[in-house]
Amino acid sequence: KYIGDAIMAFWNAPLDDPDHPRHACAAALAMMRPLDELNAALATEFAARGETFVPLRIGIGLEMGESFVGNLGSAQRFNYSVIGDPVNVASRIEGRCKGYGLDIVIGESTREGVPELAALEIDRVRLLGKTMATRLFTLVGDEAMARSERFGELAAEHAAMLAAYRDRDWDAAMLKLRRCHHLGQGYGLGNFYELYGQRIDAFRSEPPPPGWDGEVVAEDKH
Repeated sequence: KYIGDAIMAFWNAPLDDPDHPRHACAAALAMMRPLDELNAALATEFAARGETFVPLRIGIGLEMGESFVGNLGSAQRFNYSVIGDPVNVASRIEGRCKGYGLDIVIGESTREGVPELAALEIDRVRLLGKTMATRLFTLVGDEAMARSERFGELAAEHAAMLAAYRDRDWDAAMLKLRRCHHLGQGYGLGNFYELYGQRIDAFRSEPPPPGWDGEVVAEDKH
């Protein structure tokens, strides 16, 4: 379904798809490959003309949950679509991709459905209109990547960085963050780690309130 400059896709309807979380994630990862190829081709064309090229970027948000799906509308406007809270959450997750500097962000329910894929927790966010925070993850790669020694090392350092950050141990968090910067090269995580570096510097100057557990409150849909 086209919504402005966005595309909404859904799985497990009209036909049952027991592996729908994995299929959605596989589609998201597959979309990034031709985008990389397009950017490489455009970069070559722009360089030949002596022009500066700014790579094209897209953001993908995924979430899983029960929704209403079927033929919706009236005789004037009628289509087969899906509505429900998970749809709204997926849209708001996608809206946060740019702020994190990440291509694919998935919700907690989706991550639980694809434990075999390479993903990293990125934040604990209370989205607009929600009373409880949810964990967000970035989808980095497939099963092969998840099993790789390099990604395993990154995942361990990344988890340690988040733990130190939420414990307010800024020095330890920054130390781990530098290690993550090094290990994360090639995974498209540079802008994300820069964001956490800025957060840590800000909290050193103005510590978060008592009882803070790392939660971020989203003031808008993005």
